Amino acid sequence: MHSRRWRLWIFAGVTAVVAAAAYAGVAGRRPPPSIPETASPRATAAQVARLLEKVPESYLQMQVPPAVASDRTAERRAPAQYRLYCASCHGERGDGTGAGGVALNPRPVDFTDPAFRDSPPGAAYYIIAHGSQGTGMAPWRGALSDTDIWALVRYIYREFAGRDVAAAAAGPDPAPDPEGVTAR
Repeated sequence: MHSRRWRLWIFAGVTAVVAAAAYAGVAGRRPPPSIPETASPRATAAQVARLLEKVPESYLQMQVPPAVASDRTAERRAPAQYRLYCASCHGERGDGTGAGGVALNPRPVDFTDPAFRDSPPGAAYYIIAHGSQGTGMAPWRGALSDTDIWALVRYIYREFAGRDVAAAAAGPDPAPDPEGVTAR
């Protein structure tokens, strides 16, 4: 009887020590560092510069085609398409803080940053259509038509960057690009 009690006390003691050690390990942990709400302007500028290096020259000259600028149906679809394809990473406010983007390295582009605002719309078209290797940006050309991508570009610039890139669109539609994606 005494040996049974003695074993029970040893078991209880060992269990208490293990539980205390486990609690101390959990309680002693520090929470992960918080993720800043927005990237620093310097980081976003460098990020936009790296993205622009990936964009072929022909796209850097492209503007929103006038036919897209006047397409009210595509314009009405753009906010819903932003929420569906972009907001999970770029955030509802376009500031790069979407739940799906916080773990990405590099972080999603902050569309509210002046570095993005000053970038050419053709570059945004290229990145949305073709994605960006080495980042979490997927190519959306298969899911969106050229018109929808251009309408999305216009929406992103107007809504988050405060720039209406369609205002700069003048003249005939751009010629087809070298990779076969037309700006219709």
